[in-house]
Amino acid sequence: YAKKSWEPELRARTAKISRTGDFINDQNLKIRWYSWDVPEPQAIVVFAHGLGVYGSFEMLTARPLGGVREHYAGSWPERFNAANVSLFCIDHQGHGRSDSSRPGARCYFERADDLARDFTQFVELIKRDSKRPVPVFMMGSSLGGLVVVKAAIATPSVASGVVALAPCISLDRISKGTMNRVLLPILGFVSAWFPTFPLAT
Repeated sequence: YAKKSWEPELRARTAKISRTGDFINDQNLKIRWYSWDVPEPQAIVVFAHGLGVYGSFEMLTARPLGGVREHYAGSWPERFNAANVSLFCIDHQGHGRSDSSRPGARCYFERADDLARDFTQFVELIKRDSKRPVPVFMMGSSLGGLVVVKAAIATPSVASGVVALAPCISLDRISKGTMNRVLLPILGFVSAWFPTFPLAT
């Protein structure tokens, strides 16, 4: 995108975003991405955000705390760039500035595998666009941790490594709790018949 068409918080000098754009995934959804580039990176990190937030939100900081997250100072991008690493992130489908598989439904996706395929597609696009081959690492927090692990399992050659921060990988132990044995069948019914019904606000 031309910088003049960026959203005000992305255009802010304090955000120091290098580029933003989108790509079309295999579900024909527009997926938004952002980057903080260095001229000759020693490595590239591609970040997957958690549930209910979006890429630039997780990457940037707020000044003062509780304000709009549009500041590069003290952020992940600043730290990676200082180490000569370019950082990229996307908004998962249904989050941030990306399309949703159900129009109007926010923080919604059909399957975690859909997010992993989007992420793999994006990593491959970055590698193709890179001026020279450098190690590419996938990093994710919470839901994003699940996304990068699923992407690595499905396509082991996609990245040089994976970093998962508090990943949402398994809920087996939680699901065996007494209350959850009652709730899970009910939630399965709700999910099947009312997939976009909000359970919390």
